[in-house]
Amino acid sequence: AQEEQIYIVSFNSDINEETLSSSGATVIQTIKNAPIAIIKADEATAIALQKVEEITAIEQNEQVNASAQQLNWGIKPIKIPQAWETGYTGKGVKIAIIDTGSGPHDDLEVVKRISFVKSEPSTTDFNGHGTHIAGIIGAKDNHFGTKGIAPDAELYALKVFDKSGNGYTHDVIQAIDWAIEQKMDIINMSLTSESNLSSYETLIDRAYRNGILIVGAAGNETSTDVTSDNVQYPARYKNVIAVSSVDW
Repeated sequence: AQEEQIYIVSFNSDINEETLSSSGATVIQTIKNAPIAIIKADEATAIALQKVEEITAIEQNEQVNASAQQLNWGIKPIKIPQAWETGYTGKGVKIAIIDTGSGPHDDLEVVKRISFVKSEPSTTDFNGHGTHIAGIIGAKDNHFGTKGIAPDAELYALKVFDKSGNGYTHDVIQAIDWAIEQKMDIINMSLTSESNLSSYETLIDRAYRNGILIVGAAGNETSTDVTSDNVQYPARYKNVIAVSSVDW
């Protein structure tokens, strides 16, 4: 016996289930908004049905992939489409992402990758956090995956955390120093610490005076007490923009 496969049958007007069942095909499902039926049949049955006048097409079921580009839910609430419309896509902007590294990933174009982690010299992101952050910032506008806030920006992945997400302040300081040397426009630090270190702040102030915009995560902790202040470092420093969530 021939092996049965899934076929998609298109009728010229209404679906005729009698035609399908009398041919030996099994009707799996009919489509409500078009004269289309999904059937299971062997090849001989499919060939026979192609000769039926009221049937316009019989097509084999094909595998498809989720490759269409999608927008992250957060793009609209922070009014990014309006920025795109006025020409702000990150073109010519150099962004240093101080994190777990980034990629490699098909939806990311990273200009340079550097690891400051002595125990993990590979620039590959073995954790995923840095790749996630890089995607939010600058996933390419390429009809694949998602689209970042600034898809035309130049991304620099500075790895300061290992695969477990652990790292040291001195590595972060070295990464900030590198960003100053290489004349980055923006430094993104989606990292937090409860410690206020003067060396940390001194270097961040130096970066700021060199014209670098510094963005830091406010932290994942919160409180229902609106008078409490739990913004963590380095976002807490005066020359860092502290970013919290808008929802979710």
